[in-house]
Amino acid sequence: ANIDAASTTLSSGASRNVAPAGPVSGLEYLFAGEMTLSGEAYVVTVRLEAARNRKVVRAASVTIPIVVPDPAVATPISAFNETVLLVSSAAEALAAQFQPVGGRITEWERSERAADPGVARSYAGGTLTLKPERSKLRTGESISVQLRLTDCDGQPLGNRRVNFGAGNWKTLGRMDGTTGGTVSPQTVTTGADGEATVQFTATMSRGTAVVRAWYGHDRPCGEPYALTGAASVVVEPPPVEPRPAPEPAPGGAGGWQGTVTVITSKHLEGKSPDGKPFVEDGAAQLECLLVGRGEDAVCNFESKGSTTGNGASIAVTKKAAGYETSVSISVRGGKLYLGTAVIPVEGTQTVTVAGQTFSDKIQDNITNETYVVPAGADPNRLSGQWTDPNPVLAQLGGKVMVSWSLTRR
Repeated sequence: ANIDAASTTLSSGASRNVAPAGPVSGLEYLFAGEMTLSGEAYVVTVRLEAARNRKVVRAASVTIPIVVPDPAVATPISAFNETVLLVSSAAEALAAQFQPVGGRITEWERSERAADPGVARSYAGGTLTLKPERSKLRTGESISVQLRLTDCDGQPLGNRRVNFGAGNWKTLGRMDGTTGGTVSPQTVTTGADGEATVQFTATMSRGTAVVRAWYGHDRPCGEPYALTGAASVVVEPPPVEPRPAPEPAPGGAGGWQGTVTVITSKHLEGKSPDGKPFVEDGAAQLECLLVGRGEDAVCNFESKGSTTGNGASIAVTKKAAGYETSVSISVRGGKLYLGTAVIPVEGTQTVTVAGQTFSDKIQDNITNETYVVPAGADPNRLSGQWTDPNPVLAQLGGKVMVSWSLTRR
């Protein structure tokens, strides 16, 4: 039997293309069946099956009596002719039970979709749309992002798990995740209307963040598929606070000379929202040399960081060399104010999943920071070392240490 794609009707006929057992690639649906002997008749059973998972969409059977030739007839041609008529009639009866083929398949696909949240008809027409609350935000700010998941026939896909982090989906391989920020929760389940809302927090200092989501599933025929969606958000650095006015320095107002060094580190062990353990490690050093012209400085930066967990790892390196900028220095109320400027850096992000490694070039900015540390008695000779005592920073596994050695003539 075969399906007429133009009219979605079934016609009968002989075929030698018998489907093998197990999954059949390259097809969505196929016909299979067998003929068995039962008493004085043959029972012919035909099944319309999904090609990949071999689930039965519809089955039908007919019985064909065995025609015994009449011994009184010299030739068995009459029995043969009668058998041909019986077989033809049986084939037509079988075909009628699958009509209309397209409608039978659609009805079954919708039933499978309703019974299993891991199934959707999808393909052309299925959509996963993301709608951020705003198109611009500052580093550290959070906005809501609304998602809507619909199937190829416009049906909302409720009770479906949508992922915002990178991962792998069966034979489709790697699914890209959100960049430039974090999404909470990282995995969300849609409501009956196919919608859900998450929070996106910008972590990059400047640039374009991309909120990405994907819903991995199987089509009713057993073929792996995924619906994906993305939305871009422009991230701007936080406003720069005015620098405090420096106290007049006795004995001249020449430029500063010396070094300012900021060393940061991080080690955090925790669990993701779905309970999977992860480890974050990182270290960075920013060293600025003041050249004696006001607050002019030349800075070098280098950092390495990694995140591992759930069978995957991400390694990021960033670097800037000989970047000409400025370091603000002022003494006020017995405190020394050290302010670093925004510094552009370049680097590489390497992702390893299931033994496969992917690398991308990245461009980023080191944000401007102001550190308030104890000042010495001589406003023209400043040196010391300070570690940030913030308990929240310690709870997040972070550490910041600032050291300086400066003179001014």
